[in-house]
Amino acid sequence: MTFANKTALVVEDTAYYRARFEHMLKTLGVGTVLTAKEGLQAVRKAVYYRPDIILLDLYMPTVDGFEACRRIRQKLNKFTTPILVISGEDNRANMDELYKMGVNDYFEKPIIEQEVINRIRFYLEFSSTFSHMRALDKAILSDLNTARSLMEHMLPDKDHVAPVVRNAGYDHHIIHRPSFHIGGDFWTVWPLENGDFFFTIMDISGHGIKAALETCEVMAISENLRDQNRHQDPGEYLTHLNAELCNSLRPGNFCVGGAFRFESGTGKITYAAAGIPEMKLFNRRGDSESLQDISCNGLPMGISENDFTYQSGNIKLEEHEGLCVLTDGLIECFSPGHIHEPSIYGSMLPGERLLNMCLKNLPAETRPPAASRVCRDILDQFTRNQYDLNNDDVTLTAFVRAGQEG
Repeated sequence: MTFANKTALVVEDTAYYRARFEHMLKTLGVGTVLTAKEGLQAVRKAVYYRPDIILLDLYMPTVDGFEACRRIRQKLNKFTTPILVISGEDNRANMDELYKMGVNDYFEKPIIEQEVINRIRFYLEFSSTFSHMRALDKAILSDLNTARSLMEHMLPDKDHVAPVVRNAGYDHHIIHRPSFHIGGDFWTVWPLENGDFFFTIMDISGHGIKAALETCEVMAISENLRDQNRHQDPGEYLTHLNAELCNSLRPGNFCVGGAFRFESGTGKITYAAAGIPEMKLFNRRGDSESLQDISCNGLPMGISENDFTYQSGNIKLEEHEGLCVLTDGLIECFSPGHIHEPSIYGSMLPGERLLNMCLKNLPAETRPPAASRVCRDILDQFTRNQYDLNNDDVTLTAFVRAGQEG
């Protein structure tokens, strides 16, 4: 590694050592070597030039090395600008204080030249690697933000979805929170004849930019199936989607999801599922029957075609009943007090327990609870209980049948 583009700052009040350290840095190939004779000048030059390494004498007039180090560390961190302390006295008793101030290394005069050169080389390489990694992180974060924006742009406009769902006799709300790492959640709603509507919710395996790109591809395939207007039965829809994904997803990747046809005015819902968490059918009675789990087992899509078909089932929402559909990001998250070992919780994870509690404790009101209130109350409970919602996408939706008075 060459250091021609590096800048070093030597802070030393003794001309002999100042020249000696400058010579060592030039021998290493450091392109720019700055010098300072006292601490205040050192702080000004450090903040202005932001050198890649600083050699700092501890005992100098005006502002000593201790105070200079404190001030420099307020502006420059120890990873991008290492500080190597030089002292003509035995300061081993002050080592703890020095490291707490942000000193990276320490050596005493008289110096062993080769030892000093080796340490300078190490810290220049270290700061270069750190700066390179930080630049990569910044580029990756920029790409992730671009991918996140692309995915969000492809999701339905909630203002366009609302009248479609409302005209069929339902109140609807959805919360979609992409994780920091970006997962593969997405959802769609489109109108059918006779006022019915079709709803899908999907979760593509993996995280990051590749998962985002595959999600966009699956969204395009899903939209193409919708535009063909042939697959209005949820089981048939998932069967055809699975066939497409077996040819498009990378080996080892898969998609879980569900498809739902909501019948206008009757509460009848036809559905098919491919490995998403159990749906929750809820009401406000507050008794043992106020919550019903509906299995969504099914082979994840994109794994095996082999003439596999998904079967449709039916449920019916009575007036004021609701249906909660979600991906696994919510039920698989943990709070700090939980051990991250799912097997110890038996068949139900802590996230699912909290979700069930939220839905069982809906207020017993005459009118149905607003779907937005159901979703937001659930998310508020997870936040108050300090569940970590950043490791995976969180998609949570509620449909509440309005009833005659709704």
